[in-house]
Order: sequence, then structure tokens, then C-alpha cells
Amino acid sequence: MTRNITIQVVRGNASFEGSGTFDLVLEDGVTNYIVGANGGGKTRLAVYIERQLQFDCHRISAHRSIGLNEVVDLWGEDRARAHLISGQENPNHGKHSRWGYDDISWATAMSSDFQYLVQLMFAEQNNKNQQFLSDKNFREKEKPGTIIDGVIRVWDKVLPDRKLFFSADKITVAASTGVPYAASAMSDGERSVFYLIGQVLAAKPGTVLIFDEPELHIHKAILARLWDQLEAARPDCPFVMISHDLDFVASRNGPKWVVKSYEHPDKWDIEAVPEGSGFSEELATQILGSRRPVLFVEGEQSSFDLQFYRACYPDWLVIPRGSCENVIHAVKTMRANSSFTRITCAGIVDADGRNQSQIAELQGHGIEVLPVSEIENLLLLPTVVRAMAEDNHFKGDELDKKVHAVTRKLVDHATETNRRDCALEYCRRRIDRHLKLVDLSAGKSADEIVSSFESEVAKIDVRALIAEAETQMANAVTAGDAAALLRWYDNKGVLSVAALARDTTLSSFKDWVLRIMQETKPHPVVEAIKVQLPTPKAA
Repeated sequence: MTRNITIQVVRGNASFEGSGTFDLVLEDGVTNYIVGANGGGKTRLAVYIERQLQFDCHRISAHRSIGLNEVVDLWGEDRARAHLISGQENPNHGKHSRWGYDDISWATAMSSDFQYLVQLMFAEQNNKNQQFLSDKNFREKEKPGTIIDGVIRVWDKVLPDRKLFFSADKITVAASTGVPYAASAMSDGERSVFYLIGQVLAAKPGTVLIFDEPELHIHKAILARLWDQLEAARPDCPFVMISHDLDFVASRNGPKWVVKSYEHPDKWDIEAVPEGSGFSEELATQILGSRRPVLFVEGEQSSFDLQFYRACYPDWLVIPRGSCENVIHAVKTMRANSSFTRITCAGIVDADGRNQSQIAELQGHGIEVLPVSEIENLLLLPTVVRAMAEDNHFKGDELDKKVHAVTRKLVDHATETNRRDCALEYCRRRIDRHLKLVDLSAGKSADEIVSSFESEVAKIDVRALIAEAETQMANAVTAGDAAALLRWYDNKGVLSVAALARDTTLSSFKDWVLRIMQETKPHPVVEAIKVQLPTPKAA
């Protein structure tokens, strides 16, 4: 089944120029994703959709209480369902008891329907069990499935290390190797998962399900798995997700919309994530969903580096692009693309042996260069090592000795073999970078293309590249110059050297670094790292 919700757009909206409206198509089994900055009107849009559909729609508010009692008061099924969908005994009176009487209340009211949901689950199970046992031929029939059965099934797939148990009037949870505990003692994440699964499975067939910030309290690691299971459990229902988790939304299949602003009473500046913009759908969603300037960096979504960038550049939307070539391409494309003129951007790439003229050229395109070969190397710079040792309560001469010892260990780590490996890898990157820029479009014949290609290849002096990198690192080692070495030395093993400043293991050290990166108050080590980072200029 398909439902069309007609939405008015603000004057000047280029996406729907001339029409003044567009239809948001809600199809069974399909999720529409809506993103946008705070205050842009996303929740007002959700309220508008719910008002149009009334009891054909069930909205799970971002303002929701997930408190859960240990013992469940048993209600009748009809009474529990009426309270769940309308907030009162008689749903014919509308949803005012659930949300209030005006648009502001509908958008901001706290939802406290968890107990109604649980009461419905128990009542529905009791009724189905009674009907089943009342049939004299019940032994020959399959026991009907209940909401509770579905909740357990989905829960087991989302949280396999936690087991959910239902008794006559209680809910308990147990870890795979632990003592069961009451539902009231569940973590916020466990209760949120339970709540969302229950809401989806309790909905009547064909109900449009709207979720406002379903990611609240739920770890990123399980959010995608949860959403996969919810969609699979209700192919008869259209879904609408309003979210601030741009990474998650960008990774999903389905129509994506960006709400930029709201005009009272019922108009929105809204646009679909554009295609053919020079960016993937993932990046377009992230960029259009943010009012912050965009900072493209090297690395991957799951990389340790990303925590550095997000902690050190909190006013930017940090988007990892993998290689330095991808960062450069992203910045140039975005700055040249008229679809993104309202969003500014910049980039940061690794030092990678670049000289001053190469750095200046990149800066001309809005791309800054790190002072080290990769961002993790910042942890080995003497000023950062000193800050880490001070945080570990070293003082005076002991502090100086600790900083010197870490620097000495770094120099010792840069053996001739390790330096050789770094030089070879540097050479490979330079060759790859050069060949990607080779333009053979002028060739009119095979011979001309071969000639042009061979000419470009001849410009690459492989031995000179390797020798340059080896010489720079050897000189830094001889001088005991950590900063100079770290501009070239690309070796993941140096993190274990940095851990010596804390006198801890590599695993504990990485956990500690990530923890201080996420602290709300400025940490001295993070501040020491920030000093070493370049200042990007948005344009």
C-alpha cells in the first residue's frame, strides 16, 4: 500500500519550483530518512504527517520516557492498546490525551507509554493463549505467535549476549554468564532496544511508523542491526526515521530528505539528497544535513584517527575520505559545485614528505597538511609526550627523563629496516599519485598514447624518491630529532612507544586516548595536540 502526504514548500525552494508542493510517498516496507540541523523543523514535519494520517500512523517521540516497572499490572488488551495509541480509554476522542491540543505540545510533549506497551504485550499473549487452549483440537494446531514471541526473536538477533525472559507478570534479563536481573534494572540501551522492538511489533497492520531519533541511548555498533530487524519484522508498514546520526542514515537504502527550515504553520524548506552532485549519496546526506563547515580528512569511518579529528575540530563536520587523493578531490569538487554553495569546506592530509611548494599549492585549494606522516604520530611529538607524562604525575627531572626516554625509544624503533620499509611505501604512494594525474586524452593513436605514457613514467625517479625518504629519516635519527623523523616515519608500531609516556600497555593506552578525546572539559593532552594541528580555512 502507498500513501502520499502532500507537503507545502517555502517560496524559492529550487527542488519544487513552480509547484509549491510535493508528495512524500510512503510505501510498505520502505523507510524514508529525514535529516537536518536542530531547529530546522524535522519534528514539526513528523507531527504534520501524523495529523494527516491520525490512527493510521504511530509516532515514537524523541521526548520519551523509558522507565520500566519490575512488575506488570495486567490490563485488558483493548484498554492497553487504546492507551498506547491515544493516551486514553476511548481512542475515538483522538490523540489529544497523548500529545496535547496544539502543534507545540504535539512536537514537545513527553511520551510515557512504555507501561501501556508492556501491558498490551502481556494482554495479547494471555488472550491468544486462552483462545488456543479453548480449542479442543489445540494439540493438533500450531500455537499462534504473539508480540512477546516476536520481541524475543528480534532481541536475540540484536543483543545475542543478553537473554530476555517473560513470566506471568514479570520481565527479566540475563547475560550469557550471569544472574538474571529485573527489567527495571536494564541499561538505557537495553530498555531502548526493547521499547523500539515492542512498538514496531505492536503496531496494527499497515501502520505508518514514525521514529524521532531512534538512536537515543543505542550504541552505533548495534543500531544498524536493530533497524534491519525492525524493517524485516514489519514489511507491511511504511517507516519514517528522523535522525541526527548522519553516518547511520547515509549508510541506509531508502529515500533521504534534508529539512533546512520550517515556516509556520505548515511549510518546509526540504529537498531530496541530490544525485549527480559529484559526491556519493552518503556524503551528500552528511553534508546537506549539517550546518557546520565540512572538513575532509584521510582515514576511514572506524579509524582511530577520526577520534583525533572530531575532538580537535569540534566545530566542523569531519568526513573521512580514505586516501589523500580522495580528500583533495572532495574539497575541489565541493568548492566547485554550485549545489553546495551554502556549505563551506576544507581538507587536511598527511605530511607524506611534501615540500613547501607542494604544501603551498594544496593550501591554495583549501587543503592543509599535517606536520607528521599520519595523525597518530602527533602522540610522539615531544610537547605531547610531555603533556602525557605530566598527566601521569611525572615532575621535574623525572619528567625530563621520561620525555627523553620516549624520544630515544622512538629513534631506536626507526631501525634501518623499518626506515627502508617506510621509504618504499612512500615511493609507492608517490608513483600512484603521479600516475593518477597522467592525462592521455590528447593521444590520437596507440603510438601517441604509448609515447605519452612512457614519457610520464620516465619522469618518476624511483631510486631518488627512496633515497630522499631514507636520507631524511637517517638524518633525523642521527640528530635525535623526533619531529623531523615523524614527518616521514609511517609505522603503526610507534603507538606502543607513545604508551611508554603512560607506562601502560598499547590497548590500555588507546582506550585512554579515546576517552580523553571524548571528555567535555578540555584535557591538557588534547590541547597539546591541537597546538600542533593546522588551522583549516572554510570557503
